[in-house]
Amino acid sequence: MPYIFSDTEMSKIFMYSDKTSPGGDERTDFEAAMLIRLLYGCGLRHGETLKLIRSDVDFNRGTLLMRQPKNKKQRIVPMHQSLTNMLRQYCIAMKIFDTPDAFLFPGITPETPASMHNMMTKFRTILRTASVYIPTEKPGRRGQCLHCLRHVFAVESFAQAERNGRSIADSVPYLSVYLGHFDMDGTEKYLKFSSDIFPEHTEMFEAYSAGVFTVLGGAE
Repeated sequence: MPYIFSDTEMSKIFMYSDKTSPGGDERTDFEAAMLIRLLYGCGLRHGETLKLIRSDVDFNRGTLLMRQPKNKKQRIVPMHQSLTNMLRQYCIAMKIFDTPDAFLFPGITPETPASMHNMMTKFRTILRTASVYIPTEKPGRRGQCLHCLRHVFAVESFAQAERNGRSIADSVPYLSVYLGHFDMDGTEKYLKFSSDIFPEHTEMFEAYSAGVFTVLGGAE
């Protein structure tokens, strides 16, 4: 079961991600704030996001070209207009707007992307500063991490579709394609969430998934 950040927790994460750490690396702080918003706003994998270069962004169409995704399943991901505008300002501030082959999130040297480990460490620092960090119960467990934002996106998208009157049967297949999955079985785990957070949707989705997703030997 992934950790699903609540709206209140996400508001704190955004607020504290925008603050630079005293004595820290201001560039890393800046990159982390943008990375968190992309992961939350588009449901991207953090590994594929760190590989994005400036030419992968189409500001006119408001899309991202995911050229190096998991399973080599390339896709075009649309962004909300507000996120597109924010990314534009970020690229200008980072002085990469007119550099097609520049990484959106450059590492120690411009020729390499930012380290996944460094971004994960920065994210957990933000969680601690925002007082939303929960240590893992068992050693070796992933716990709260950047990948949780992809789960949050999936759950929020599902809930938003329902609020807008779109049926589960209509929204889930599109969500599966958007997330870059081969089939809806890959999407199922992203829609397993705590009933404490979305009690009005849990029973509805479970009823739908029972007739859609693969069942082997009586178990999912």
